[in-house]
Amino acid sequence: MTKEAIEKLPEVMQSMTATLKHCSKDDASFDYMTESRLLAVNFDRFSKYYCQVVKIAQQPKTNDALYCTEDGKWYFVEFKNGSIKKDEIYRKIYDSLIMLIEAGMIPDYQFSRENISYILDETNTYTKEQFEQLFVKKFEKLEGTDRK
Repeated sequence: MTKEAIEKLPEVMQSMTATLKHCSKDDASFDYMTESRLLAVNFDRFSKYYCQVVKIAQQPKTNDALYCTEDGKWYFVEFKNGSIKKDEIYRKIYDSLIMLIEAGMIPDYQFSRENISYILDETNTYTKEQFEQLFVKKFEKLEGTDRK
């Protein structure tokens, strides 16, 4: 995310940014699903914050990252090093949207329909190389941080 995109985020989210590389770490295998240095909201951190605010013990299922553009488009990013069931993805999207609405980060579901897209890396959607080519390179170029 660009500095300008980060500044448009709610203040609490601004402090939760990390590189996509950091957000993509597979804790089980210690692998990174991307080497990208693009910044995004570490959505696991946002989930922990949400649990503290609403005082719930069970952490919701969430996406790995939230990438936002200056023009207000948001992209949930999920990295998977293995298989995932469709209902798990739906649960992650649902829980993530509920958190954003309840925390006052987005106004309603209509906002999500118009402004949020979903990117799933590695389960028959994008390989690591395709993710780098189709997502990372595109946004690095827009941000002027593309690697030559």
